[in-house]
Amino acid sequence: SNFEYKPGRSTPYVDPRHGARSKVLAMKHQCEISMIYRFISLIYLAVFDKYFGALKVANFGISGDTTQGVLYRLLDGEGQGFQPKAIMLMIGTNNAAAASSAEIAEGVGAIVMEMRKDFPAAKILLLAIFPRGTGPTDASRIKNEEANKIIAKLDDGKHVFFKNINSKFLDDQGRLIGFRADNLH
Repeated sequence: SNFEYKPGRSTPYVDPRHGARSKVLAMKHQCEISMIYRFISLIYLAVFDKYFGALKVANFGISGDTTQGVLYRLLDGEGQGFQPKAIMLMIGTNNAAAASSAEIAEGVGAIVMEMRKDFPAAKILLLAIFPRGTGPTDASRIKNEEANKIIAKLDDGKHVFFKNINSKFLDDQGRLIGFRADNLH
């Protein structure tokens, strides 16, 4: 099964890439969550369990996801019925190949607006789009950095909090630290 929930374990894990969306929606009747976690492909189950396993967290991250995909699923009811206290969101890098920085930021903004509507009591931690590419002059990295400047303005200090931790992933020359050879993961 792609759905795993064990009594006594506070963190249900659902892998939406395998058609488990209906099981995610059914999960709301089996447990409460405190946090919705929506990243792209950066965090896998073993790492997720290590850092978030003791929390009541629902992981809605999908490998290769785009702002359009996230927005579509939110508008289609994904997460409805949950009342999370917090949402962690990092999305946009997979839009870099086909969208401008302004379009990426517009997609992120639409997601944040929909999350505010769907989960009005939740605090949203909006992480900057992580750096990618071979170095500081990589076109996708520059595009993501420009998008980050725009989405940083979504921070209202009340419900949405923007955090840029990208410097933690870069050496002094702006090269990625600890990423795979694809310069993305």
